[in-house]
Amino acid sequence: IKTVSSITHQLYENPLQINNAAIRIRNEIILINRQLKNIAIQPEASTCRNINQDLNFTEKRISKDIEFIETNDPTLNHDLNQLKNHLIRWHIFAVESCQQLDKKSYAEYSSNILHEGQEQILTLEGIIEKISSKAQIKIDELNKSVEIAESEAKKLVVIIVIGFLVVGITVAGLITRSLTRQLQTLRHAMLAIADEKFVGPIPFLDHTQEIGDMAHALEVFQGSF
Repeated sequence: IKTVSSITHQLYENPLQINNAAIRIRNEIILINRQLKNIAIQPEASTCRNINQDLNFTEKRISKDIEFIETNDPTLNHDLNQLKNHLIRWHIFAVESCQQLDKKSYAEYSSNILHEGQEQILTLEGIIEKISSKAQIKIDELNKSVEIAESEAKKLVVIIVIGFLVVGITVAGLITRSLTRQLQTLRHAMLAIADEKFVGPIPFLDHTQEIGDMAHALEVFQGSF
């Protein structure tokens, strides 16, 4: 139970949280990209007034998630550096695209967003997917550790049960053997009394259980001869 609890704690604290952080980063990027693409459909009737503000808020939230991943899994630093570099390029690209829109270069804005912009998004999603996949591998490894711990616990339970059975059977055998010897002794005494060949005291008269009762009954039987 302690092992499973420890693995569950590791699972929650590290790879699972890292995977969730990667998903949040991806969702933030997709949200901004969707806004940019929606503007590209009707650029003449749209404005980037809110995009710059949204970009700043998105950048802050993404930075927190990246910092969390860096703190909890330094092995992902190379991928995170790639992600940060491409995020800077994408941020610059989005700002410059909005400037094109402000200058009423609608065709250029739409072309850039729908072509170069989507290529950058695919690159970002590829890096995020790599981070998420590595976290998922660790999640799978921890899940396997849980399965192994459960399997070992089941084996231990089987061993304990078998141990109790062996001890129980051994004790029962010893008790049965002792009772059999006592009954055999009383039987021989009874036969000897019947043949009037018995010499000595009746065995087990001091016995406190049923064997003692049988010995006392045999003593009465002897006195009747």
